[in-house]
Amino acid sequence: MQLIAIILVVFSAVCHGVWNFFIKRSRRPAVAYWWMLATALVIYLPVFIFTASDVILSRLLIVLIISSGISKAAYYLTLGATYQHCDLSLGYPISRAGVLLIPVWAYLFLDERIAISAGVGIVLILLGIYSINHNSRQHLSWLPSRDQLHRGIYFALITGLLMSVYSVIDKAAVEAPGLGPFNFLYVMFVVSFVFLTPYIWITAGSAAVKAEVRGRLGILALMGLLDLTGYLAVLFAMQLAQVSYVVALRQVSIVIGAGMGTMFLKEKYGGRRALASLIIFAGSWLISISK
Repeated sequence: MQLIAIILVVFSAVCHGVWNFFIKRSRRPAVAYWWMLATALVIYLPVFIFTASDVILSRLLIVLIISSGISKAAYYLTLGATYQHCDLSLGYPISRAGVLLIPVWAYLFLDERIAISAGVGIVLILLGIYSINHNSRQHLSWLPSRDQLHRGIYFALITGLLMSVYSVIDKAAVEAPGLGPFNFLYVMFVVSFVFLTPYIWITAGSAAVKAEVRGRLGILALMGLLDLTGYLAVLFAMQLAQVSYVVALRQVSIVIGAGMGTMFLKEKYGGRRALASLIIFAGSWLISISK
């Protein structure tokens, strides 16, 4: 990977880990996501207006934008449900496990090939994701259960699947002519916002929506900026490197998320999860030096 691509992805990983930490601390994560999107769209609206004249939408781009926007909206909801049922240092790493599927989708739909060193790196990342949850294995069962933690793990796995889907869609979108990373991201976030709005207001209610923003508008705006700016960095990186490498390297955010969960939220199993995070970092480094 080129150095600039590595820098963009690491920057994005920091942004992603930090806003996930704040989401975990929210009263209602799904509602907080909605406010994140709303504030980010308002802040970046002048930039979009300034650049929108260069946009040329083809049928393919419209399909990609809508598909990505719906997938991202569902991702926000399932990740929010994850944090309602389990720790940040557990749910966040599992939700990133969708990296396993990205090389498969990229091979099938984008004709990408994986270098041996990158393949080893991806395996290390998966090993780290498994190890980071080792102490919670006694809670795991693949039989239906009403256990709260069990539901959280299911939601996290679905989140990972959605992440793998929209990542490959986004790679195809930024390589298509006529839009560019920023305009694609902005319009895609608008689609996510449109799909999330009726669900949030119907299920949470106006009182909960207003309560979530009360006294927290500044932090919600910061979270929205971290989300949009961080993912914009990923889209630029996707123009320079294979999507499998970019998304796998971005898993260094797990180190940040797990660390913040254990240090600031006093979650258990900090030592083992820290070691697993180092394994993830080693895998990410292998991917970063692959060609």
